[in-house]
Amino acid sequence: MRRAFCVILVLLVLCACNAHSTISEEIKLQSNHLDITLVGANGDLARKYLWKGLFDLYRTYGQGGEKLSGWTFNLYGAGTKDAIHGTEQLKSTLTAIAFCDPDDNFCAETKNKFLKEIPYVQLKENADYERYCGELSNNRSSSLYCQKGHSCDYQRVFYLSVPPFTYEKISGYIHRHCRSQLTNQLKVVFEKPFGHDEESAKLLANITSSNLQESEIYRIDHYLGKQTIQQIIPFRKANSEIEQILNNHHVERIEVVMKESIGVKGRTKFYDKYGVLSDVMQNHLSEILYLLTMDMPVYDKNLSLSEQLKENKIKLLQQIQTLKNEEVIVGQYKSYQDEVQQDFGIGDKTTNTPTFAGVLLKISSPRWQGVPVAMVAGKMMDERVGYARIVFKETSFVVSDDECSTKQELVFYIGHGNIATPAILVSRNLPHDKSFVPDGWKLETSYDQFSFKSSKLKCYSVYVPNAIRDAYSFLIEQVFLGKQEHFLTTPTLLDSWRIWNSVVNSADDKRLCIYPGGDQNKNSLDFGIQSHGLKFQSCWTQASAESVVQSVWLGQPLIMGSKNEIFATLVDDIIKVAQLTIADGKAFHLALSGGSSPMPLFCHLSQMQNVMPWGKTHIWQVDERCTKDSGLSNFENLSQLLLDHVPSLKYKNIHPMPIETSIDSLCKNDTVMLYEKKLKSLLGDDLRFDYVVLGLGTDGHTASLFPNHPVLSENVRMVAVVENAPVEKTPRRVTLTYRSLNMAKNIAVLATGSSKCPILERLKSSQCSALQSAQFPVCGVVPSGKLTWYRTDSCELLPN
Repeated sequence: MRRAFCVILVLLVLCACNAHSTISEEIKLQSNHLDITLVGANGDLARKYLWKGLFDLYRTYGQGGEKLSGWTFNLYGAGTKDAIHGTEQLKSTLTAIAFCDPDDNFCAETKNKFLKEIPYVQLKENADYERYCGELSNNRSSSLYCQKGHSCDYQRVFYLSVPPFTYEKISGYIHRHCRSQLTNQLKVVFEKPFGHDEESAKLLANITSSNLQESEIYRIDHYLGKQTIQQIIPFRKANSEIEQILNNHHVERIEVVMKESIGVKGRTKFYDKYGVLSDVMQNHLSEILYLLTMDMPVYDKNLSLSEQLKENKIKLLQQIQTLKNEEVIVGQYKSYQDEVQQDFGIGDKTTNTPTFAGVLLKISSPRWQGVPVAMVAGKMMDERVGYARIVFKETSFVVSDDECSTKQELVFYIGHGNIATPAILVSRNLPHDKSFVPDGWKLETSYDQFSFKSSKLKCYSVYVPNAIRDAYSFLIEQVFLGKQEHFLTTPTLLDSWRIWNSVVNSADDKRLCIYPGGDQNKNSLDFGIQSHGLKFQSCWTQASAESVVQSVWLGQPLIMGSKNEIFATLVDDIIKVAQLTIADGKAFHLALSGGSSPMPLFCHLSQMQNVMPWGKTHIWQVDERCTKDSGLSNFENLSQLLLDHVPSLKYKNIHPMPIETSIDSLCKNDTVMLYEKKLKSLLGDDLRFDYVVLGLGTDGHTASLFPNHPVLSENVRMVAVVENAPVEKTPRRVTLTYRSLNMAKNIAVLATGSSKCPILERLKSSQCSALQSAQFPVCGVVPSGKLTWYRTDSCELLPN
């Protein structure tokens, strides 16, 4: 009688499900059961990683799994599309995933069973969650069966592979409708980002905490699932000899590095909001650092391992100093701006979002005080590689010639790069338990032909995993097992943002090192660690003075401030253009005017030994005085103030105007033509200077183009001789003509000192159009590129 009643009950439930439900499943008596719903089932992350991870969980613990766990599974793919279109898309998504190796027949059988058991569910609105979770509860109340004297387990897991702005709404729906009287094991998995700064992280944490208990929240950082990272704590625990020297007495520095060889084209709408600091450094790399430097748990019968790790992590976070601006350097790969403009569809959009960063972290604890922690991450790097490296101090003097004798370091190698596999590298002369091999790993001896940071792997004990396992597969299993030590808790998340918040918020205001990307980067991103912070060694990023005024003057951009401020700003712009030009595979051509105006610029440039790319820079003269008196020579001034101080500037790339060919001949037309010939041979087909710096005379002249002089009408030649210039000592000169100047890509016009105030007033009154070029030759400078005025604030003239 009881059996007949059960059959009738099952038939009634099945009919009800077929008539009203989006869930189609056979009701069976189950002792332990998992319902897992992947929200965002057809997204990119789900296609690449999550379905594979769920399949690994299913084949290990589910029906017919490799472990006799006693668990049954139901998996659901959810999205916002209607049932018909969503089901079709889910089928297409799952069919395209390679779950098994071609020759693994057992896996193939399990896969076929797995795929048959995944229905699609539309979860878009509040009513969808209410209906869906109600049906789950009805089905489980009928199918869960706890044998007398035995407990039964029921987990309900929601994996949210959706944008963070949906977390508030979805977590609210789950809280209201998806809790079950059958279980207290509700688990909700969240994907990063968990905010883009401290304020947004707090807001997001408050939202999730208002709907879910801390024990129900699983924030995934997939780097914590990387095989090498999983081994940091076990390795430290098993190697007491190494653990004893992980302190400031023995450690020279710590490095945490993640370099990626690809850019973010097609993803800039997401990436531009976060940048490298929020995208990978505040989370992935920081989490690795915490595992490396936190105190190891000690036995405590009152605390679980998970609780001890959480407490020790919080303690460490409180000891890491808040980052300062000078402890962070940033860069951006050259094509990023173009990619942003293409992805946003805005042709003139600009962005200062960093795609590279170097960071110096400091830990104020007795254990780590004084040990620098260098963190590096970037897109479009020379290689794809990730590792955490502890470099120990050298304390021995080597008498014999042995390349492995002094090197002592411990490296947790995440993968890719030269070694290509996850690995743990331990210097062979570093005291460690050589008999210890991590569980599931092996001691590898076939890597002698490879190297790490120029050191042969024969100098290390190299441990590698027996089999490669994806990070998501591991972390999804940990969700199922309830191992929360592998996930981010609310307190540790917010403590971490406290360290990073100020530099993340100010990153857009920092000067960027523009780097070419890929193999062309070479040493452009190298930096030095100094007592106060970091500094690029070959990339100019010094910020110009914040007090300069940026406005408009005579229809062109204006930079106004003190003399030091405007020259610092000008140097900044010249170096930025030089870096962009050279990153494009071209030489940089800079033409400098004579006279007194640019002399401070020469002094500023001479200090840029390591940041200006002098080796690929050509220096040209804008004008020269025809004189044998070296004291009046523009080139002599240029040499004394700049060229003599830049040894890396190649002699063949310095191009003085040929004013003298014999003792009695100055500035002959035929010799001046040689200069024009050289210009045409080196500037390329477009005959354009990359940057020209001009001064402004008190009469409105610039270069050696004087008011009402016949050379102003020269429109064929690029270089001309100026006869009878209105200057007593040097009336004969050589100058670039309007034809040369107006083809330039960038022109800076310097107007410094109070003596220039009257002419500036006259230029303002006349509006300085090309029609006034005979009266004011500077008005005839109308380049096809950009012209910027640089003015000191000694004149009380308002910008127009």
